[in-house]
Amino acid sequence: MTLGGLDVLYNVLQGLVDVVALTVLARGVGRLGPVGIVAATALSAILLAPLLPPLLEVDLCLIVRLLCWGIFVHGTLVFAGAAALGRGPRRLVWAGLSAVLVAIGVDAFFVEPHALELNRQTIAVRGLERPLTVAVVADLQTDHVTDHERRALELVMGARPDLILFPGDLVQADPIARYQAVQRDLNALFHEVGLSAPLGVVAVKGNVDWGPGRWQDVFDGLEVRASDTTVSYDLGPVVVTALSFDDGFDPLLVVPPLDDPQIIVAHGPDFALGRPGGEVLVAGHTHGGQVQLPGIGPLMTLSRVPRPWASGRTDLGERALVVSRGVGMERHNAPRFRFLCRPEVVILDLVPMEPGRR
Repeated sequence: MTLGGLDVLYNVLQGLVDVVALTVLARGVGRLGPVGIVAATALSAILLAPLLPPLLEVDLCLIVRLLCWGIFVHGTLVFAGAAALGRGPRRLVWAGLSAVLVAIGVDAFFVEPHALELNRQTIAVRGLERPLTVAVVADLQTDHVTDHERRALELVMGARPDLILFPGDLVQADPIARYQAVQRDLNALFHEVGLSAPLGVVAVKGNVDWGPGRWQDVFDGLEVRASDTTVSYDLGPVVVTALSFDDGFDPLLVVPPLDDPQIIVAHGPDFALGRPGGEVLVAGHTHGGQVQLPGIGPLMTLSRVPRPWASGRTDLGERALVVSRGVGMERHNAPRFRFLCRPEVVILDLVPMEPGRR
């Protein structure tokens, strides 16, 4: 079964449930009452979501995808139908719920994924002799190069950074022929915007980047340090330690401290749970959860770090952890959405720490 076929099957089955529910509501029969009928319809949408994906593949992203169909399409229709068929003040409740789902759906699927932000953080770094501007471009994760990626890179180059960091997940596309085609398009865009910085560009591998010798092709013809293994680069005013994919997800990782200021960059943020010696820790991977709720934060981080660490800056004693929400989104089988979690380019303004300050 194809992805499109699975979408159709889910929507047909859930659509039949919707029709039955609204028919019962229209006839004014049933022991459950209007609230119970709507609740039963919602339960159907929830139960169908994990039952159908094994027809294609077992994938959490598929379950979330089908749940989105259930919530934002079928939920909206059932609430709207209940409002049209209901009586009294309860009609306003159903209509309000339908309107809320429409508003959230429009924002999450059509507005926020493209509402790119530039966020700046000023970090005082012990031993740094002069201010440095560092651009962080995490999780481009594109399957089709568009103006969105162009805007992100133009924001980067407009900040005139001394150093550019790519914490992984550059292209997410398959099969390999498609992956390579998107790589070529992104490489052309890198050349067009003049991707470079005085201290250089450093990139690490993410989990959607293909194996050794392939993911780096996106930087062909550019002066970019891109390694599969953990390596440190002495760039003069600062040392950048680029972690391998596995080291970035190692919560017990030990990185010995250096005499010189050190930035540690990885795809996953889990290494921050260990004993990293750097003053500035940079990661991506979490996308900030892609969905955040007030008072809760990211719903899903796919990381061992505490939920508050998975988005933005966290001060950890004498070091700062910065986890970018990323530029792109999860692709493949996943729904393309963000909610209260806009994509971002991060600019770090590193400044010398004042004497005596801790």
